[in-house]
Amino acid sequence: MRAQRALVTAMQLHRGMRSRGGVAVLMVLLPVMLAKCWLLTQGLGRDGYSTYVWAGWQYNEEARFDNTWLTWATDYMIAAICMLKVLQLQLMVRKPSVLCTRCQALLIVYAISTVLGGAVHQLHDGHFADLNTVWFRMSWTLVVSLTALAGSIFGLIANEVLLLNAKSCTVTPASTLAHNSNSNWTHRCARQLFPAVTTHTTSASTIAQLRPGSLSKSITQQVPVNLFLSWAQALTNRSSPLVSDAAWIGWGIALIVLIVTGAFSCMRPACDIFIAGASQTIPTFYLQLVLLKCRDKVPRSSWWGLQASLLGNCPLIFLYPTLVQRSGLSLGWINALLHAVLACSWSGQGAGLLCVCKSMHQCALSVTTNTASSDFRLACPVQQQFNSSHLPSRFVRQVTPS
Repeated sequence: MRAQRALVTAMQLHRGMRSRGGVAVLMVLLPVMLAKCWLLTQGLGRDGYSTYVWAGWQYNEEARFDNTWLTWATDYMIAAICMLKVLQLQLMVRKPSVLCTRCQALLIVYAISTVLGGAVHQLHDGHFADLNTVWFRMSWTLVVSLTALAGSIFGLIANEVLLLNAKSCTVTPASTLAHNSNSNWTHRCARQLFPAVTTHTTSASTIAQLRPGSLSKSITQQVPVNLFLSWAQALTNRSSPLVSDAAWIGWGIALIVLIVTGAFSCMRPACDIFIAGASQTIPTFYLQLVLLKCRDKVPRSSWWGLQASLLGNCPLIFLYPTLVQRSGLSLGWINALLHAVLACSWSGQGAGLLCVCKSMHQCALSVTTNTASSDFRLACPVQQQFNSSHLPSRFVRQVTPS
């Protein structure tokens, strides 16, 4: 009993350290992301160096901002496509869920940024002095901030998919659990969380014979080592996201602060969008890795389509400076071409996320049905002896019949 309580306390500490560890990961990755943005925009050739010229919200006669109908009309088209996907999510996934809400938030952010961006393009008078007005700075700051914020929403979606995938695996037939005793479970958890503590112990009874406080002291000494290991193994741990929701929100706030101060501002304001889009790289890859966990729950065509659409915008950051410097096309036609690629990518994301929401919802319903109709219970025998309030919420997921 004493050993089990010590392990429960250790798991709570482990969870808290992992959450703070997620923040630390993003704090380290933020300068890496900024360096990557610089490399992608100015470090890979003369075209990028000539196109991505920093302005810091102070524009001169070298500034270029298109106001032709090809630019703002295609912006409005993208917004209409995104709102159509939002409506499809609302109609096809009738029961509201956190995952569905976050997917809708992503598409709404897309729609607002493109509508506002189209309005700014349409209302621009063609003179660089108009770019130095308070109206332009406030509206374009919002457009770029929403683009960067989409990366945070990717991270939030990934966390929810990971948790729902874990929830669909938390119930197991009671017949397969009968042979698992509390002591075996205790030792197994101790060995998984803190292997160095249990290196020389072979059973829970051995753990219980440790001197009072020795287990907690050993666990405390092992937290830094296992915290590092948990980062590397987080995506294989079904119930523990690598980065917490709060950390992803903090990531978005940090990017918005950089945008407001002019860190992403260029003489061609369209370049601000590409830099903000490049900041989505880390959360996009994170979401793609999480989707690997549920590839057997989503139709294969939809899964591959979503993976491809998440990467559909990547070539644009290289394509834009080449088109501007070498193609001879007007900015209107260049923007229309890039917006066509953007529309295909975002519509593919909307369709793929819709399938993920439906699949996860069906899995949740099947889990609830199986729990209500047969003798199912949690794969956690210690719950029979302890009140669930003493256990970490990620470790005990109570499933009750509806």
